[in-house]
Amino acid sequence: MRKASIVVISFVVVAFGQPAWVPWLGLVAAVCGYALLWRSLSSVGSKKRRFFVASSWFCCVQLIQLSWMTSIEYVGGGLIVAYLLLSIMMGLQFGVVSFFVEIDKKVRTFLIVPALWVLMEWMRLFLFSGFTFNPVGLSFAGSIYPLQMASLFGVYGLSFVVIATNILVFFSISAPKKILSWAIVGIFVVTPFIFGFFHLNDGSDGDDAVSVVLVQTALTPEEKYGLCRGDGVSLSPYDQWLYILSYLEDSGVDDADFIIFPENTVPLGVSVPAYRYDEVVESLRIFFGDAIFAALPPLSEPYYYEGGRLVSNSFWAQSLANVFGADVIVGLEDVEGYDVYTSAVVFVPGGASFRRYDKRILLPMGEYIPFTFLESLARRFGVEGSFSRGVSGRVFDHDVMPYSVSICYEETFGNIIRQDRRDGAKLLINITNDVWYPNSRLRLQHFHHGRLRSVENGVPLVRACNTGVTGVVDNAGRVQDTFGEGRYGEEWRRGALVVSVPISSYDTLYSRYGDWLIVVVSFIMLCVGMLGIAYRKSG
Repeated sequence: MRKASIVVISFVVVAFGQPAWVPWLGLVAAVCGYALLWRSLSSVGSKKRRFFVASSWFCCVQLIQLSWMTSIEYVGGGLIVAYLLLSIMMGLQFGVVSFFVEIDKKVRTFLIVPALWVLMEWMRLFLFSGFTFNPVGLSFAGSIYPLQMASLFGVYGLSFVVIATNILVFFSISAPKKILSWAIVGIFVVTPFIFGFFHLNDGSDGDDAVSVVLVQTALTPEEKYGLCRGDGVSLSPYDQWLYILSYLEDSGVDDADFIIFPENTVPLGVSVPAYRYDEVVESLRIFFGDAIFAALPPLSEPYYYEGGRLVSNSFWAQSLANVFGADVIVGLEDVEGYDVYTSAVVFVPGGASFRRYDKRILLPMGEYIPFTFLESLARRFGVEGSFSRGVSGRVFDHDVMPYSVSICYEETFGNIIRQDRRDGAKLLINITNDVWYPNSRLRLQHFHHGRLRSVENGVPLVRACNTGVTGVVDNAGRVQDTFGEGRYGEEWRRGALVVSVPISSYDTLYSRYGDWLIVVVSFIMLCVGMLGIAYRKSG
């Protein structure tokens, strides 16, 4: 009965020990959540049974932490299959790692278990498009101090520290009278906090800032695309732009350095001639006065199409860039030949055309169909084809802050964001649309991954969402402002947030070496541990 109670307690601590659930509980999980489970399993003689219990336990943890995948209103019931398979896969990974947790083989356990776990988490990057959610190191995001360790070794380094600390706690509670063992545990526990304290107080922050306007449209798919479900009322793309203009007017902003819109801001893509020129100009005049006439784009493609005196989404966006004197970043689809991209499109003041970044990480079944035999299944859920994958990142020039843009899920990939930083980005911009999983914890989990990217690379982050957490994070992962009430803003509120973003940035160990530092260290530790096993067997 006592062992069962410990298993349940450890489950509650780890499952809900994330910043998206109970932030302070994540710190408990980082110290002893896993150790409690291993302690309860240490007296189980059968290794097969230990493997089964550990796998089942961690699978159930993932069923809690990935529960946002049960929000299937828009994505269809097929996602439940992926939800279960991912939870089982991650459970099996933990079962394999727990197989090597042995109280009487301390050195070997300490060498193998943290290293093997880090390598398994890292390998998820290569599963289809990659699966980056729920690294155990994310539990450190519950406090700003240990989170700073990500500037050294990234989120996988945090995972290493979490598992290593839990291994040491497991050894200590198995031999509670050994003072040295507890002293080592104490060092592992307090070191991340001490490092974080000094890291945050090193005086590297500056006073200069840029002005950024973040627009949150908060439209359901019914409203944006006219999907025939639910009670939503469809809004024409023209009406959607009128709402956007009203948000900018209500914000009171006169000029800005950046105006950022969410992923897939409006339908119809970049260059489709879909709006009457006279109507658009009159709408712009109502909001901005006669000054808008001097700010209109050239009457040429991709803005204006002479045949029907029609304009495109580019006309709206370039007009805003000109009138506000700002870089305008808009999430739109674009077409090149037979390729369709989901893109971040950049319009600069006085520009004769636009620049574009194409999304590189596409979601299986939602944005691309990985296998031809799945095409009929995808059509049942309204997916008729695949987007094309972007080929590389892009850093956009700016007088004050060169910047890069990630689109939605890409923000959770430390390796690609780090490459943007290496290419010169001093500001990270993320445009997101989390509406496909409404009223779930996805938006919070997504946001905390963004905070990790800021810490890893030593640069600020701004996020503009259709629904999600629209706001700004400084170069140390501190939340500066969000749109709406509460610490993480409001999911369904519409409008614009005007923020000042500090321009301070700095190089980090992670931005120089990326994941390879912790991956190589882990691989060496794993090899040494495995060689020890082989040596003992041969002896």
